[in-house]
Amino acid sequence: AQSIGDECTEDLQCSAHLSAGGTCQDGKCTCAVGYHYLHGYCYSSA
Repeated sequence: AQSIGDECTEDLQCSAHLSAGGTCQDGKCTCAVGYHYLHGYCYSSA
């Protein structure tokens, strides 16, 4: 998985490319709660 919306089965597949905030939810990569997507990475929203 390389980007938001890519198929995945585990969080590591997403966090490797999206940064620490990347997570696998319902089979798709997304940013975890408390993170937002910007320029290809998940950043902490705090």
